[in-house]
Amino acid sequence: MNINEHSRAFSITSFVLGIASVVSGWTFFAPITGLVFGILALRRGTQDRALALWGVWLNAVMLALWVLAGIVAVAVFGFGALALVFAA
Repeated sequence: MNINEHSRAFSITSFVLGIASVVSGWTFFAPITGLVFGILALRRGTQDRALALWGVWLNAVMLALWVLAGIVAVAVFGFGALALVFAA
């Protein structure tokens, strides 16, 4: 396999992981892996640039949603703990 075939495989892998993450709600590791593969494909100058870009965007959106959900969960539990302290 030459470098173009690897770049094409990276593009497809990134796109598939992005779609799978959105559809099945996969957590942290699949979007990170897809994001890395998409960035590698773009840096290697793949011919399937559209697939790589879609993969990068889908995986980045899923990561952002998980980070936002984590921040909201920490805030809710933190405010709940504060409410327990002041209610007692």
